[in-house]
Amino acid sequence: MTAPGIQPLLKPTGACAKPGYNAGMTSQLRIYDIKPGLLDEFVDKVAAQIIPLRKQHGFGVSGPWRNDADNQFIWVVHYDGEDGFEEAAQRYYNDPARAELPFTPSDYILNADLRMLTDA
Repeated sequence: MTAPGIQPLLKPTGACAKPGYNAGMTSQLRIYDIKPGLLDEFVDKVAAQIIPLRKQHGFGVSGPWRNDADNQFIWVVHYDGEDGFEEAAQRYYNDPARAELPFTPSDYILNADLRMLTDA
């Protein structure tokens, strides 16, 4: 059951949606406080541009979800490659395709709460 005000946007994708999910993969919870009035636009741009680029770098994504009451965008990014999450993230952020995105995510984000997760 989803908490009031939090709406799922997409079905889980990537490794977590496949049979044989790797329970040892590295995951990062990402909670963004979005500037007022920009949540709908941010959701659309992330779905169209950020998530596909993340997938090209081997990341899986759970969510994303939106918390309309607090103007938040929430998602979990997964990676299970041998090179590790940090190295894959560095490749993603250094990819010229990311620099060429037609929008800058930080123009929408007031605060980003990023938390690395491990299996319980």
